[in-house]
Amino acid sequence: MSQILIHWIDGYIKTNTGFRTTDAVQGIVRNHLNPAFGSLLLKQLTPQLIQSYYSRACESLSARTVNKLHRILSQSLKYAVRQGYLGRNPCEMVDPPRPIKITMRTLTPEEVEHLLKVAKDSYYYPIIYFAISTGLREAEILCLRWRDIDLDLLSISVNRVLYKRGGVTIFQEPKT
Repeated sequence: MSQILIHWIDGYIKTNTGFRTTDAVQGIVRNHLNPAFGSLLLKQLTPQLIQSYYSRACESLSARTVNKLHRILSQSLKYAVRQGYLGRNPCEMVDPPRPIKITMRTLTPEEVEHLLKVAKDSYYYPIIYFAISTGLREAEILCLRWRDIDLDLLSISVNRVLYKRGGVTIFQEPKT
C-alpha cells in the first residue's frame, strides 16, 4: 500500500497541485495513512478495515481531519484503480465521519475599534489598519507592490502571494 501512495504523490499530486497541497498530502500520508495501511497489500485493504480505522481515528482526531484522511485515501485508491493496480476502490463503500461545520469568528465592530485604539501608538498600526480595512490575508499583504495599488480608483490588485517553504520565501500566483 505504501508504494501506491508514493506513486500517487509522485505521479499525480506533485504535478497537479501546488507545493503547499503537496506538503500537506505528504504529511498526512507519512503521519496517518502509512502507519495505518502502509504494510498491507492493496488486495488486503477492505471497506471494513478502513471503516474500523476511521472509528479509531475519531477517538483522537476531529471528524474534519478524519474526513480529510478519507478524501486523500480515496483519491490515492482511485488513482490505483486507473493505473490498473486495483479493481475497485474500497473507499467507495465506506462512510467517512460527517465533519461538524464550524463558523469562523470575526471581530465585532466594537472589537475592531478597541484593537485600533490599543494599536494606535504601535509601529504596526498602519499594517493592522490596512489589514482590517482590506480584508487581505497576510500572504497577500506581504507581496503587494506599488504597481498593485491604484490610488485614483482606490483599488488593490492581488497578483501574487508569499509562502515560506523550508525557510525559503516563494512568490506564487494566488488561487483566485
